[in-house]
Amino acid sequence: MRSHGCCATRIVRAYENGEFTDLTITCGSFTTHVHKLVVCASCDFFRKSVEFAAGREAEERSINLPEDDPDMIQRLITYLYINDYNPSGDFPVTPLKMDQQHESSILPSATYHSRYRDDDVPGIPGHYQCACLEYNTKKITQSMVVVDKKAQPKDYAAVEKPRTTVEITNPLTIHATMYALADKYQVSGLGHIAKDKFKSCLFHHVHSEDFVSAVRIVYTSTPDSNRGLRDLVIKAFLDHFHVDVLKIPGFEANLGTIDELSIQLIKSWPVKTETPLAFGGFRRLANAPPTPSAIEIFGGIFGGTA
Repeated sequence: MRSHGCCATRIVRAYENGEFTDLTITCGSFTTHVHKLVVCASCDFFRKSVEFAAGREAEERSINLPEDDPDMIQRLITYLYINDYNPSGDFPVTPLKMDQQHESSILPSATYHSRYRDDDVPGIPGHYQCACLEYNTKKITQSMVVVDKKAQPKDYAAVEKPRTTVEITNPLTIHATMYALADKYQVSGLGHIAKDKFKSCLFHHVHSEDFVSAVRIVYTSTPDSNRGLRDLVIKAFLDHFHVDVLKIPGFEANLGTIDELSIQLIKSWPVKTETPLAFGGFRRLANAPPTPSAIEIFGGIFGGTA
């Protein structure tokens, strides 16, 4: 299902057909011809690049973005035209014709997780519509894995994903990168959408390698003052790993270099004998054996002191 929340259908069609374009954007293997009016209206970086163009880029009416991932720049351009990008929830964006010429490096998962719909409103996507689906252009077959009933949200029922879609391996990484691009290129509205999509994927993907990679991106690609995704990461550690990052000296400051081994240590440490309180603190369960606290252990690992 395609939404033209940003541009009229005729403008999107003109982009797909390569009509009336007046600017070329290149990023590695991805090259596309766009309309200045569209991309400059919502992206301050493109507007300034066009206004103050010089040399070869001015003569060729082109902008080269050598530092970024071509797949992500493709999503950025798609967003500028239709106010959305993939991966999405149950109804991914139909790939634009011009974008299909670029071979994406995104890999599909071997399986896909069950989707959740609210029982009270049959057929309407519920709050746990995870934005991890791409349009299944290659007819890939995946089997469904149902989340343990104990972990399922209350009053929700598991259902299959739409057959026209395919789940990908790294939605959190993609949304974290798109959030960073919104900040880097000053793209109106993109940060809000990327944040919402990132949040929607945490429940199902927080225990994956994708989460580890996404955390590193969150903490290395935007200024420290940008708390948009940082606060979601902190909450994920508390909700899913029962670790209050903000109470462990040096922990958050080093999340930009965290790796899978560190995550496994965090998940396996006896902090499971502690339960989160309503305001984010920890309370030791009755009769629990005395063990070093998370603050004592991880504060030492990350260079702080308890």
